Amino acid sequence: MLFLLRAYASEKIAKVLKDIVKITNKRISPEALPIILFLMHNVSEKEWGKILEVLRDSYKEANTITYNIINDVIRKHLYKSTQAKEEKFGGRDGKLKESKTRSIPAISKLTGKNRISELRSAKIEDYILSQKISNEREILPPSGKLEKTNIKDSERDLSKSISSVMDSMTNKALTEKSTVLSEFSEEKVVKEIPLISQEKIMPSLKFEPIKVPQRVVIEDSTELFRQYFVNRYIRIREILLKRISRGVNGQGSSEDYLIVMVREKRTERKKKIGILIGDTLEREIRIIVPLEGDLAAKFKHILLDSVIAVEVKPRKDKGYYLATDIIFPETPVLRERNRTPFSVKIAFISDIHVGSSKFLRESFYNFINFINCQVDDEELRKLAKEIRYIFIIGDLVDGIGVYPEQKSELEIVDIYRQYEELADLLEKIPREKTIIAIPGNHDAAGKFVPQPPIPEKIAQPLYSIPNIKILGNPAWIRIGGVKILLYHGYGIEHMAADLELPIQEPSRILVEMLRNRHLMPTWGKIPVAPTKEDYLVIDEVPDILAVGHIHIADIRISKGGVVLLSTGSFQDLTIWQRQLGIKPTPGIVPIIDLNTYDVNVIKCDRKGCWLIQ
Repeated sequence: MLFLLRAYASEKIAKVLKDIVKITNKRISPEALPIILFLMHNVSEKEWGKILEVLRDSYKEANTITYNIINDVIRKHLYKSTQAKEEKFGGRDGKLKESKTRSIPAISKLTGKNRISELRSAKIEDYILSQKISNEREILPPSGKLEKTNIKDSERDLSKSISSVMDSMTNKALTEKSTVLSEFSEEKVVKEIPLISQEKIMPSLKFEPIKVPQRVVIEDSTELFRQYFVNRYIRIREILLKRISRGVNGQGSSEDYLIVMVREKRTERKKKIGILIGDTLEREIRIIVPLEGDLAAKFKHILLDSVIAVEVKPRKDKGYYLATDIIFPETPVLRERNRTPFSVKIAFISDIHVGSSKFLRESFYNFINFINCQVDDEELRKLAKEIRYIFIIGDLVDGIGVYPEQKSELEIVDIYRQYEELADLLEKIPREKTIIAIPGNHDAAGKFVPQPPIPEKIAQPLYSIPNIKILGNPAWIRIGGVKILLYHGYGIEHMAADLELPIQEPSRILVEMLRNRHLMPTWGKIPVAPTKEDYLVIDEVPDILAVGHIHIADIRISKGGVVLLSTGSFQDLTIWQRQLGIKPTPGIVPIIDLNTYDVNVIKCDRKGCWLIQ
């Protein structure tokens, strides 16, 4: 802001900027400021359209509602006309569209000396920091709100943003009009700049697959197994190195940090110690962990084949190291959520299990009716109309021979007919709503993870539906800058057992996935295809991590504002679930707004659908 005021000393601009800050509750995104410059120029409607194209290309990662800011500014400063002018610049009814503003939460950035470049060049066993890591407290601020960004950080980001954005846009849009800002009258701008409606921008928010397995080749090769685990180790090691470097407190320390892939974990209760045996790329590491205080709690969270960093003191006897701290590659406590620039609602469902005699057909029919706005409740109709995406997170059909005694619970024993039946249901969903589907362990995409998309030759009726996109499992996608990780959830039950967590609270298991930055680290619990790249590593921090599989709906917000979501199902209690003690919550559908992260939850059963949150 100071940059603009120095460059364009104008009372008019200063007043506009002051009001924008007020409108946005004193938190204005740097990306939005260049738009204000354009508002001060005399451009035609056609030229303004060209400018918008440039802005849209620049705002893929924007976290503010830029069109709302523009509308508010025009309404306050430039709109001083009669009803006739309202008819010219308003919506179809001739009235100005109402615009809602919101407060954009900011974060306090963690700082620290970056030593990653030094660490990369060292050997694994020599990953030693001369400074001691400071403890990052796993505390989510009250009410899930984050602290505001430091003013100096904002000014620095603002300056960088203006210089980079203006360099790229000035030649394209501003050179045609060289008049000084202060020479323009408010009347001119009102006549030539149309309000930006939500409908004009929404079509540009297409979903974008970031990382999805397309083809999985299984080879019985020792070298391929080695590459698979080395890939996991190297990628998670990079995450750990960044955590360690951010945590350095600037005071000298003689402790070492060893990054190991845990191969063995055991407890000697009489001595009150835990023993870890792990591997680096060069050698085996043995570590003694005193089971007291924080170390005891952290030791319980360690999973086999996970990659962790251990702060140690060397012991000359018996070749063991003594642990003084354990660092997981978990997500940052403070981060800023990505947001779409306007409301985009997604309905999450999974585990439809078409073909099963336990398939809750009437409940799913009522969900389809809800999606088509064929419900009596006005609030539900409004919610259904606003849903733009429907995510199906695996187990679209029940499959054949997935578990013992499954045949006794099948209504359709032909896999092709199961997908035909599913297609008949999904094609009733309105075309303007996009369906994103990934396979689960019951689908015909292989009984292992990662899974490629369901083959078209088996599910051809699904592929004939124009508004459905079938991806592999897991799938990273992006919508308007929001990063979403979809994973069917195969293996959640094993993680719950290993960590002694209640299966009825699957979101707690998702916390452990983020803690380890891996969807299923322990080898041998589920069939995993060794690939050159481990698709189950969580490289980036998602805004939403969504799973199915357990048939239990559960939602929580993790540190950093990550939405952890487990969906319900459309299948009644099965033999497999009864054996595991699972109590399903069928027909529960979470709906998330990618702009506000507000969550609505509906329940559909044989009687209909209703809002429960």
